[in-house]
Amino acid sequence: MKKLPDTGILLWQAAKLPALTGLYGVVGIVMVVMALWSFFDRQRPVERDLDSREVELAKKELDLEQRARELAEPPDPDAPVLHNTVRAEESYTTFLREGVRLAADNHLKGTQIEYRTLSEAGGRLVRYGLQFPVNGTYPDLRNFVIQISRIPGVRIERMEFTRTQIGDAEVSAQIQLTYLTEVKK
Repeated sequence: MKKLPDTGILLWQAAKLPALTGLYGVVGIVMVVMALWSFFDRQRPVERDLDSREVELAKKELDLEQRARELAEPPDPDAPVLHNTVRAEESYTTFLREGVRLAADNHLKGTQIEYRTLSEAGGRLVRYGLQFPVNGTYPDLRNFVIQISRIPGVRIERMEFTRTQIGDAEVSAQIQLTYLTEVKK
């Protein structure tokens, strides 16, 4: 078994080092020591941080895949089927409440709604046009659109999705839809 050198010998060799290598050798050794210190002090924590972020990203990816599988499942056959019939004109406020509830259930944030009213079929029908921006994740927006389109009298006219940066989880949507009601005389 090989014996390690005595510390006294190492110190004596270190004291002789400037005489053996000269000034440039000492500067080079100091630079190597500084580079090693920089690597262990700064680079290693960055690598550990990247590793932890990769683990977190993998968990989020699994969660997203699970949610996508849940949304891709066919609808429950026992669920009540909503026929797209025309509701009474008084149901407009009920429709607005349903829309707000669906948005809240899907964790969407909206700020304002622009609307217009059009009379059709000689005044027997009233079509309400709504346009509003909402913010949320894409699966939540998709679920909201599916649910609101099942309400009788609703027709989605236009949707526009935007994302500020590719890595953002939140998507902004501009949704334009109409709600048709029947005027009771």
